[in-house]
Amino acid sequence: MDSNEKNERPTTIRLIRESNRFSQEFVASKLEITQQAYSNIEKNPENSYIKRLKQISEVLSVPVTILIGEAEHYIQQNFQ
Repeated sequence: MDSNEKNERPTTIRLIRESNRFSQEFVASKLEITQQAYSNIEKNPENSYIKRLKQISEVLSVPVTILIGEAEHYIQQNFQ
């Protein structure tokens, strides 16, 4: 998979956020950051700090391991 292909696929965080019908603005407000800062996290979660991923997992009500791709089966069953 090349980098362009990866960027076209929605991230796990985005899939979960959308399944909850949350906007980026809503999640950003819960995290007390800008929508743009949240968007950057959503696009590149691997560059995010563990503390921030923990906060996002709490807002989305899923374990952190889901957000970092450790539970691919869970995502496929519940969010696609």
